[in-house]
Amino acid sequence: MVLVLQAMTDNVRRQFVRDTTDSGKPFTYRPYSAPIVGLESVAEQPSVKVYPNPASDRLTVALGEGRAVDVDVYDMRGYRVLHVAKAKGITTLDISALPDGIYVVRCGNTMTKLMKK
Repeated sequence: MVLVLQAMTDNVRRQFVRDTTDSGKPFTYRPYSAPIVGLESVAEQPSVKVYPNPASDRLTVALGEGRAVDVDVYDMRGYRVLHVAKAKGITTLDISALPDGIYVVRCGNTMTKLMKK
């Protein structure tokens, strides 16, 4: 996942420096408010729910029945800051020690953006 994010960042940086996108159109900055492509758009397992979002002390991950997956929380630098092995059903994570910011929660093949306040 880190390598994919680095490749995407390098591609955007390259396009910005040469001031054109891969399609030949000018690269212009626009405030971006849509979901980050690759996070919310990955919906291979719609039965995975992560709530509340934003969260402060506890985060609940509800997995589909009969599934056991690793749950990982990554910071925006790509470092794994929390790991739960083979979680099943409803799992509660203690995120109180994490600093406020934006994180990525990965449950199996599903990734979700999380804001911690």
